[in-house]
Amino acid sequence: MKNNNSKILWVDYAKGIGVFLVIVGHLWYSSKYPIVNQFIYSFHMPMFFILSGFVYNIYTNISIEKYIKKKFIRILLPTIFYLILGVIKSYFNGIHRIKTLIKLFIFWNGLCPFNSPCWFFIVIFELYIIIYLFKHYLRNKSSSCAFAILCFITGYIIYYEKIPIHFGLDKTIIALGFFSTGAFIRHIYNNLKEKNNNSLLLTILFIISSTLWIIFTLKNDKIAFYKLHLNNYWYSTITGITGTITFSIISYLLSKIKLLNNIENWASNSVFIIGTHYFFVDDYLHLIKNNHILFTKKFALIIPIFSLILLRIYQPICKYLDKKIPFITGK
Repeated sequence: MKNNNSKILWVDYAKGIGVFLVIVGHLWYSSKYPIVNQFIYSFHMPMFFILSGFVYNIYTNISIEKYIKKKFIRILLPTIFYLILGVIKSYFNGIHRIKTLIKLFIFWNGLCPFNSPCWFFIVIFELYIIIYLFKHYLRNKSSSCAFAILCFITGYIIYYEKIPIHFGLDKTIIALGFFSTGAFIRHIYNNLKEKNNNSLLLTILFIISSTLWIIFTLKNDKIAFYKLHLNNYWYSTITGITGTITFSIISYLLSKIKLLNNIENWASNSVFIIGTHYFFVDDYLHLIKNNHILFTKKFALIIPIFSLILLRIYQPICKYLDKKIPFITGK
């Protein structure tokens, strides 16, 4: 098996689409058209975990000390910065109990409402540390599939028995299932990519995955991975996987015809974008409300346009920060 760190363009496209959907989903959260968010939330966070597992280098031989340091600098250090900004904003918005702020800051209850998107970075940092210890289970199809199933079953027990686990580790265990699924899919991908009739296989896979994604999303209602509101656990697992496969195929086709090249920039700047965009959501909704178009049909049209404009504005900002203050962008 080749090193999973080799560049795969369509993966960047898929991650870029995921970043776009994160922003749209947060702006659309209370819209009068909840079906849109029902579909977005059915898969967009599992997709990040699956793609991370897909590109993970399971043969890395770096020491655990260097590994943790690398992940800390890349993921947790900028997250701490974003959380501090969130704490400051929350303090000035009326949350003055220091004990409450400290508990939220250290992710004690698995929540960080002052900058909720940061939950993803904390969980994936925990995930990477755990997966380093169990990466040998991801080195072939059968063991990676078995490990994914074990994680999903463990997550199911924790979810339905409501077993309290601090620091968001309940989410991390379920995320491990999706991550391991990504590693399993990579084994399949490596076996199939050199074979003929890939177009036929992609077409069949797209039809099956998109059909299952639509069916089980409609059966399950809206979910929220951050709060572990999954409704039917197994339906949410199915939509997370099938939705990711569906949009991965779309991303693969977009990368082949070289459409929307800016998507790569969204993926490379995902840490900074996801970590900071939430500060603009309330202000944006307040502006829209003052113009009397909140949750109207115009609002539904404006959300994706505003999201694209915001992502375009982020590009030069991220480019500057990469050079001047790279720890903020995780570079």
